Amino acid sequence: MKKSIRELYKELEMKIGRELTDEKLRQFFLRQIRKANESSKNETQNVTSLQMDFQASCNAIIAHLNEVTGKEFRASTGKTKSLIRARMNDGFHIKHFLQVIDVKAGQWLKSDFSKYLQPSTLFSEKFEGYLQEWVVQQQTIKSIQRQREAEKAELKTYQDQVNKEKDPERAKLDEQLLKSATQDDWKEFYKTIRGFLRKSADKFGIRNPIVKLMYINFLRNKHESS
Repeated sequence: MKKSIRELYKELEMKIGRELTDEKLRQFFLRQIRKANESSKNETQNVTSLQMDFQASCNAIIAHLNEVTGKEFRASTGKTKSLIRARMNDGFHIKHFLQVIDVKAGQWLKSDFSKYLQPSTLFSEKFEGYLQEWVVQQQTIKSIQRQREAEKAELKTYQDQVNKEKDPERAKLDEQLLKSATQDDWKEFYKTIRGFLRKSADKFGIRNPIVKLMYINFLRNKHESS
């Protein structure tokens, strides 16, 4: 059977005397008080540290918003901090706030919607939806980059081919193909190009050496297959 504190005290008193027993109890309670005070101090320090970290996060987020939009929002505003804390409680991090700011600024900054580039709109419950727009945007950018890399690789292949075929007869044939090319040939070729090549074709036509090189190759292939 478990003994009570009183029973344990009596046993200790019989073994070492009342005076020494009281001293040991006093030391025991002092240790417990010190432990309690230390624990309370650590908890206070942890809370303070978390508060400082959160404010630093708010400062970074609002500083980026102000830099992108040219506005002057304050990171100390209660409503702004409340919105940021709510989104962080949902599991979002600083990088997500910066991504939302970037994608919506890209869409709204030079339009009538620029007035909505503020914490109350950006960090509202629509936050996750805005973040998905950033994800889709990045996927599109990567797709365009891959396409451009593929076009550059194709162009290099064409350039290597031309370098190997530098002879008067080939050059003469290329000039003949260009002279005899029709509007329909150009329209057919135009449908095969994308990205920066199409933009170059729109702006310069075959005056652009890259477009000219690819157009000649197109005409060659068409001539050889006919």
